[in-house]
Amino acid sequence: MSDVNFSDPRTQFAARYPSSTWECFPLAVAPQCFVWAWFKPAHVPQGLILSVPDETFPAFASANSLTLRMLLTSAGIDPSCVAMWVVFGLGHDAQGGSSPLLDVPILPPPLDVDRNIVVYIQPSVVMPAPVANVMPTQITSTSSAELYERIGTDWNSCLQLEKELDSMRKQLSAMASKLHSLNRDLTPEETLHAARQDQDDWKDARRWLREAAGKLSRFIKECDVGDTVYVGKKKWFIQIYQQVIVPRQPHPNLEQVRQEFEAHRKTLQTLVNNMRATHSSAGQDGERRAQQVLSRIAAKTASARTKR
Repeated sequence: MSDVNFSDPRTQFAARYPSSTWECFPLAVAPQCFVWAWFKPAHVPQGLILSVPDETFPAFASANSLTLRMLLTSAGIDPSCVAMWVVFGLGHDAQGGSSPLLDVPILPPPLDVDRNIVVYIQPSVVMPAPVANVMPTQITSTSSAELYERIGTDWNSCLQLEKELDSMRKQLSAMASKLHSLNRDLTPEETLHAARQDQDDWKDARRWLREAAGKLSRFIKECDVGDTVYVGKKKWFIQIYQQVIVPRQPHPNLEQVRQEFEAHRKTLQTLVNNMRATHSSAGQDGERRAQQVLSRIAAKTASARTKR
């Protein structure tokens, strides 16, 4: 088996235990300020989440800039091992720690935006050295054989879920277009013949349209730049599957690999479920509610035309 390079920050991160709660780290340039960190949460097993409390931002308003590089360093993370990060819904490639965006000041988030900063660490792949006189397909324990089977099953499920995600994204985009076209002012004629209750109902319906559209946008963005499209990790999954799982090659951390594949499958499944629920809710609470009010107003407008 090949030696493990524990000087590699990726290996150091891989050896770190997941957090059981939020951990507090003082900022190096301002010890009186701090950042919260959660290492390896269930939905980001190869990363961490950073959260800057409101009271920390004022200390950097006119002096040192609060940057992601500063936050990472304070949390003990080497920026060179970061693959990408998502801040306030926008994903950025870390470029091996050389991205200039790592040094761009982080401003307080808007009220309606997720304040968490999700950081993805480059996976540390440890490939075993060839074993003499052992065929690649030989498995020495039943438990190992079961692990290979479970990993293979999870990976095939992931591939199917990716197809479902692509389909659901198209459906959410189509629904978002419908809601956008419905969210309009009443025409002068509609306003003339609509009762006061109709106009109030339409204002309420437009509020539902906006809320439904916001949820659609959030999950479309998560589908585009969230955990499921982490390119570096996707390459790692493909590499492990093709080089280890298919030929049944020995691996020093097979159980950890299984957990990574299982976590990825669960993340995909959760996103698919959330997108389905959001699409259904948008149709029920947004499109259908708006259509009912517009149909009622249209009937009154048509009746008024007939009486002329």
